[in-house]
Amino acid sequence: MTVKAQSGKLEFRKMLSGNILRIRRGIVSAIMYRKVNGHSVAELRQDIMNSINHVFGHHEECASYFCVKNKTDIADYTEKIKSMDQEFYANVMKHIRNLARHSGSLLQDVDSNIVESYNAIIAKVIGGKRINFAMNRSYSGRCMLAAVTKNTSRPLYSLHKVLYHKSPSKRGFLSAVELKRKRKQNIQNIARLKNKRFKKQLFKNNGPDLSYGENAVRPDMDHLEFDRQKEDILNEMKEVASKRDEIQKQTVEQYENVQWNEVRRKLLTASNFGRIISRRPYTGCENIVKSLLYNTQIMAHSLDYGRENEVVAKKEL
Repeated sequence: MTVKAQSGKLEFRKMLSGNILRIRRGIVSAIMYRKVNGHSVAELRQDIMNSINHVFGHHEECASYFCVKNKTDIADYTEKIKSMDQEFYANVMKHIRNLARHSGSLLQDVDSNIVESYNAIIAKVIGGKRINFAMNRSYSGRCMLAAVTKNTSRPLYSLHKVLYHKSPSKRGFLSAVELKRKRKQNIQNIARLKNKRFKKQLFKNNGPDLSYGENAVRPDMDHLEFDRQKEDILNEMKEVASKRDEIQKQTVEQYENVQWNEVRRKLLTASNFGRIISRRPYTGCENIVKSLLYNTQIMAHSLDYGRENEVVAKKEL
């Protein structure tokens, strides 16, 4: 995010890049403090959400243990970023909000890194789950063998004959592999001639669909967290509505403006309002919401017409 030009203004991206470690240290310190003192998950969530404002100089909502700076003597860049590049601030908060959503797990402050590392070492030494392909000449030998087979288009036993000056046994491994490969190729050729296609079904589920009913997969957040995230998004929408004039000035070039493309996904414009009001009462709105939020290319006849005739309109004015 700090290296992509479309993420935001260079000034703000440099500011974020230079303070990433400060954000990390602040969040880690908040986790340790809240865990030692037995505080609630909501307090840790508030600290994580406020970490960006703290780094950018806005200390109005900082906890007393977290920040002891004089709130009047420090430059506040938060309002500047919101006014000049609101989409950059929204993208940063999107990642912070995702981290704050896991405050319950962060407050426990445990992981399985040591256990997983120990199991990986055991599996590598004793060959528990798989063969240790990192031993001497094993990996390089398999790479060379694959390259020779690909370049010469000859079976594996040809290389065996060159190296050992004799053909492998008919009961040997290489001969068995080649024989099995030829049989499989013959079966595939016969199937193609009959215009039939066979599809292997390794795991066939004859039960109910896992995406519906009582067996459906649970969402990755509970109802309380969902309501909290919904309130945050609604507050962002209210803020966008209150700053319509500022957003209009910042998105003058529209289609060529990155911020306009992102803000447009959160608005109901004339280009997409028709499909919403003409929706049938029993038709779901999931596909419409997905197309507005996650569509990579904004397609509309009105936008195409505007781009083609924008130069003419400027000349007429």
